[in-house]
Amino acid sequence: MSKNVNFPGGQFEIISFQGALSVVKTGRKVYRLSSPKQFIVMMDGMELEANSAMTMQGRVNDKTAKFVGKDTAISTKPYLVMYDRSTNEWHIGWTPSQEDLFALDWEEYIDPAEVQ
Repeated sequence: MSKNVNFPGGQFEIISFQGALSVVKTGRKVYRLSSPKQFIVMMDGMELEANSAMTMQGRVNDKTAKFVGKDTAISTKPYLVMYDRSTNEWHIGWTPSQEDLFALDWEEYIDPAEVQ
């Protein structure tokens, strides 16, 4: 679901959470107009070799190995993260609130630095 809405900064295409999730699944960023300093992205799942593997590329780090064992490889599913531009912090494993699920102020986030 989307609709165009006029705001003081211009016209925006507003999308529902379902629409925002569809955008995120294509590798793009979304945000809510009510939270312009935060955006949501999807991180791909990954396979990591055990900490004891001889390679330094793509292996379980020491912190994780402490909990899963140094000889255990891990696999993750895709997950959502939120980036807060005001604090420069990633919030891993972001989950939407009830308000986020029903909000109609989602929009694709376009980083001005990425616009050619």
